[in-house]
Amino acid sequence: LLGKLNDDLANSIRFLLENEKKLKINMKNYAVIGSSAGGFIAAQLGSNNHGYIKYNLPKPGLICLQYPIVYISKKMKEKECLDAISTGIVLSKELENEYSTNLHVDKNYPKTFIVRAKVDKAVDKSHCDLLVQALSKNNVDYIFDILPGSGHGWGLGNETEFNGWLENAVNFWER
Repeated sequence: LLGKLNDDLANSIRFLLENEKKLKINMKNYAVIGSSAGGFIAAQLGSNNHGYIKYNLPKPGLICLQYPIVYISKKMKEKECLDAISTGIVLSKELENEYSTNLHVDKNYPKTFIVRAKVDKAVDKSHCDLLVQALSKNNVDYIFDILPGSGHGWGLGNETEFNGWLENAVNFWER
């Protein structure tokens, strides 16, 4: 299932690219956004092993990650998220290494916006921390926002303490 998720995202982007005029959209400098397990898939799009280059796609203008899963491991406390990502797969050390995005960041990784709550009981903060370390090490342009409060699954955050995070991401994307 792991590779099929990446294939699905790449095929979706390719469909949008091929149908820009028909759909009346502009895919130049496109952004990809993902939250939690969806953040895992979005983050993979920038990786040097399962990303846009592998699929011969244009580089995204932004990868936006909201409380993302970044690495996989049999030891993850995020059992439900791990199950969602790896249904039917027996994880090996090789698969853990292959699909841990933080291990596959290089200078070609797209500009990245990452946001999470200060307290998130669903996804350990190490996911964001390891990706930020990899982005920094490779001089990738990024913003990492830790918002006050606690929570997971707050989406746009409208009318919550998380309101405004998406506007910040768009402003970063446009600069």
